[in-house]
Amino acid sequence: MKFFLLVFTIFSFFIDSGGPIGIRNLSLIIVVMYAFAYIYKNIYDISRFKGVKKIAKSYIFFSIFYLSFILFGFLSASINQISFGDAIKWLLPLLFYFVFLFYFSSFKFEVLTKGISLGSFCFAFVILAVFFTAVLVPIPVGKALFEFLSFMPGWFYYRQGGAVPNYPNIYFQATLCLTSFSIMSYIYGYKKITIFILLSLAFSLSRTGIFIAITFIVFYSFFSYEFQKRISNLIQFIFFFMVPMILIIEFVIFLQFQDGYVHSYNGLNIRIGHVISAVSEWDGFNVLFGSGPGSYFFSIGVEKFVDNIEVSQVEMLRKYGLIGSLLFHLSLVFYLKWLTDYQQYALVFVVFSFYIVSFTNPVLTTFLFSMLLGITTAITIKGIKR
Repeated sequence: MKFFLLVFTIFSFFIDSGGPIGIRNLSLIIVVMYAFAYIYKNIYDISRFKGVKKIAKSYIFFSIFYLSFILFGFLSASINQISFGDAIKWLLPLLFYFVFLFYFSSFKFEVLTKGISLGSFCFAFVILAVFFTAVLVPIPVGKALFEFLSFMPGWFYYRQGGAVPNYPNIYFQATLCLTSFSIMSYIYGYKKITIFILLSLAFSLSRTGIFIAITFIVFYSFFSYEFQKRISNLIQFIFFFMVPMILIIEFVIFLQFQDGYVHSYNGLNIRIGHVISAVSEWDGFNVLFGSGPGSYFFSIGVEKFVDNIEVSQVEMLRKYGLIGSLLFHLSLVFYLKWLTDYQQYALVFVVFSFYIVSFTNPVLTTFLFSMLLGITTAITIKGIKR
């Protein structure tokens, strides 16, 4: 029963990432119940850190910066006169990291890795099932199916033009997040599931996801630990300078496209519009402190007021400013250093791959990301104890 709930939990955060179905909220209740049951059962061992010789400094620094980022989010919301209810909607997923950590810690290593892989498999199966249904049924029926799915975050339609006319575009908001979980399935021995997940990405035309997954799988399979360690250290170095790089890229895009921008429903064009609008909002205050989680702004990318956009890094700078973005990225630097210190190089690849796909998906500060951190932390701690 508990294993089934684990698989269901993983699956629900994929299929219901935005919460419109309601099963994600059910999973949150399950996670909280099992997490508190685990804490209650192991309170003595947890309080004494039994089985762990010492808490690594890098993990302590990660926790400090991570919690500081969340507290800064509340501060930014307060300064910008955003209600607690509007702010908590964006900050609660990050706080849930610690709940996820205790929840996933309640499973044995083999059960946990199997459940993660099967949950990912179930989501990939849904993607392929919807795709082949849309291929096999008459187009009017397929359009009716897409209309039925339209309440969910994502894009569902028949592509016009291209090499294959009326190609079904099946893209859930969390589709690209399967990239990280395909790598995780592979490194823990579920290679057939990895292939199945990559097939779902292929039929979703997620070339970026496939390329990232295969690249890191190759690094893990065919290169030495020393090479993997160098790549892990390089990733930490990149994260250290990520915020100024993103800031510069945003400003360059703004200068390059602001005068000649013409709205269209092209994915790249929409994202450029988001960047132009976000940079236009900058002033001496919000570039440092942000506009606050829960704030709205007018985006010329979609020609309406929005409180969230697809490019997670741009959205983070808009909501939390330079200070908040630096706190968040520094927390990830220390988290990746902690994984590297314990030779969990493959998990560094897993976390980094999720970060990469967040450049085109609003998933960086969601339950999916805090769930991934909870999983990788639990796996690493279990590895230390073993």
